[in-house]
Amino acid sequence: MPAAPLSTSAAADTRLPARAWLIVGLLSVVACLNYLDRVMLTTMRESLGVPRELKGTSVAFRYNEWASFEKALDALGTNIAAVVMEPMRSEDPRDNFLQRVAHAVRARGGVFMVDEVSAGWRFGFPGGAARVGVEPDIAVYAKATSNGVPFGAVLGRGEVMDAANASFISSSHWTDGLGAAAALACVSKMQRQGTQAYVWSLGLGLQASLRELAVKHSALNIVISGQPSAPSLAFSLGADSVAVKALYIRRIVAHGFLVSGQYYVLGTHDEAQVASLLSALDEVCTELTALNEAGQLQATAGAVQVSGGFGRLA
Repeated sequence: MPAAPLSTSAAADTRLPARAWLIVGLLSVVACLNYLDRVMLTTMRESLGVPRELKGTSVAFRYNEWASFEKALDALGTNIAAVVMEPMRSEDPRDNFLQRVAHAVRARGGVFMVDEVSAGWRFGFPGGAARVGVEPDIAVYAKATSNGVPFGAVLGRGEVMDAANASFISSSHWTDGLGAAAALACVSKMQRQGTQAYVWSLGLGLQASLRELAVKHSALNIVISGQPSAPSLAFSLGADSVAVKALYIRRIVAHGFLVSGQYYVLGTHDEAQVASLLSALDEVCTELTALNEAGQLQATAGAVQVSGGFGRLA
């Protein structure tokens, strides 16, 4: 696939809808809910600073729900530029969902685009699309490719990428080679060491142990979900859920682990570190169980302010 390197992930992301518009001469985009960010959301509703004419140019659908996708397509009719979505996130695609989406959008003259920015490298090499066996028309990557050094890349089929030649696209930092050098070094190392396979294997063990922990401390109603490369932990305790999460974070931090609801497995992690984390979690959950049985979770946690943070609406 031809590639167009960019200096920042934001630049890469904002080029995607514009590139699709250049390709087919249309504006409307169908976006999966597990992809949505602040850029896409502004085209689904009125937002300060965004022309009202853009409202309705993005229509959302839910991942793995074919009826939801068909409804989104029908809402736009033939006025479709592209489908933009992550290949996977917390769940695997079912019933060839991605292949069917790709076929449907191409049949209407649109482009199938995947976002590998924040999660792709966790799932496979060179991204989640490769893991689930689908080839997009355009894929976008960012600084995970370069181990955090500012970098972004848009890759795509030749006939799709060539459509941008009639447009002027520029960047102040295209001559900066640092990001490109970091990306080449990082990708080469991941390929050489098999980082994705290692992370997945280590995460499988972590996720299995987390589920055992949830059974052991069943009174806390711990829910383990997500992919092995980034398993998640949540407490389903109704009105006490916010308090128990706050106490869990505070106490696990005291053990030297900076975590929240998700555990991002890295290539630099090892079995000893995972074992140490699990031991600390076991101790923390024992303390939380005692507080829960005494009805003291909220009193011990005190006033807890919850921030919505970055949302995907998924």
